Amino acid sequence: MKKKEIINRSGKNKWVVGLFLFFFPFLCYPNLSSASPEEEADAVWQNTDKKVTLKMTGKTLAHILSGIKAQTGLSYGFRDTPDTAQHGLYSIDVKNVSVEEALNTLLKGTEFTYTIPMDGNRAEDGINLRYRFGCEQLYSDVMVASCLDDRPCSILEMMIALSIRCEEHIMDDPDVGDRTGQWFWSMLVSLGLGGMEDRKFDRYLVDATLERFLDRGYERNGEGGLFTVNNGRDMRRTEIWYQMNYYLSEMMKEGSV
Repeated sequence: MKKKEIINRSGKNKWVVGLFLFFFPFLCYPNLSSASPEEEADAVWQNTDKKVTLKMTGKTLAHILSGIKAQTGLSYGFRDTPDTAQHGLYSIDVKNVSVEEALNTLLKGTEFTYTIPMDGNRAEDGINLRYRFGCEQLYSDVMVASCLDDRPCSILEMMIALSIRCEEHIMDDPDVGDRTGQWFWSMLVSLGLGGMEDRKFDRYLVDATLERFLDRGYERNGEGGLFTVNNGRDMRRTEIWYQMNYYLSEMMKEGSV
């Protein structure tokens, strides 16, 4: 019988929690920082290979991870905030699978590929997120390279990295606060995925939407891609960085940001 691996996510902050889950293995065992890079990597993957059986519905991420900790001994540094506790409710149904397998089910994403050479910068930013996280958590580059930098940049990583760069390098405004999530959400809406949620999630629609985005088969004005504009430019022939700048320029002229 095929093992059942179903993990559903709901809530407004899916991208934040999704990013956390991508880096989950690094949150195990805080004393890893004193070990060698090889010992760090071994400790992480030995423990994520332990078996777990969980069936929870409508629980916070911290509650589910506590269940994993109870069965495997894995420790982590994540705690619910008022926002994630209110909006980040999850359901998980897995039977006798390794933590790594469960995480792989979550982390499995669509690779970001590109046809305009300069869009390679977006992929590079996505990969650099992994090292940024490692630096902030005081993990060595060697550990990040051995545990995380073993796969191409995903669309999710690229979009998160672009949202962060947009906020930190262009739109930073202490008076209005951090709007990283706003930039990410605007891209989801432009793609046509803003209405996706657990109750009406369409896997085929999502796959077709992402394929259209990668093939640059969206509308001339960018609708169906990451950014929709009304300036007459052909967004299908424009690198993503300039797409974002055209979009922001229009929003600022309209007073929307």
